[in-house]
Amino acid sequence: MGTIILVAVSGEMTNRIGPAKDVCLSPLFHLCRQYAERLGQYWMVLLGNLPIIAGPDDVLLPGARGMSGMSASDLEAWSQVVFDWVGDNANRAADTVVLVGDDIYTHQVAQWLMLSGYTVNRPLEWLSERHQIDWLTGRLEELKEPLVA
Repeated sequence: MGTIILVAVSGEMTNRIGPAKDVCLSPLFHLCRQYAERLGQYWMVLLGNLPIIAGPDDVLLPGARGMSGMSASDLEAWSQVVFDWVGDNANRAADTVVLVGDDIYTHQVAQWLMLSGYTVNRPLEWLSERHQIDWLTGRLEELKEPLVA
């Protein structure tokens, strides 16, 4: 079985039409994107509005946003959409899900995925933004080339 990587957007978003992988302007998201690309696995972008999950090259219209400011009920509904998407799309191809994003956004969906039998990895779990950047920078240095071609 394989791995799917879900990268949550963070920070400022562009207001232009473009691929999902370029919609977020934050340095943290760019590091997360590079991490996913260097791992050489199938990866997707998690957004705070529709489409909630987009392929890196899927073209998005202006207006994409992150998850900051979501109410608890909106965050739970968002987590349910992500959980259902993994079950519908990754179930046959992946048994491991890597969630790259802040704990507030990944915690609930990670719990549901683990209860459903997936192996879940959250490499940025419990790290402050500064420590997330440091960890990703160090890891990217180790992953000079993709692990999987």
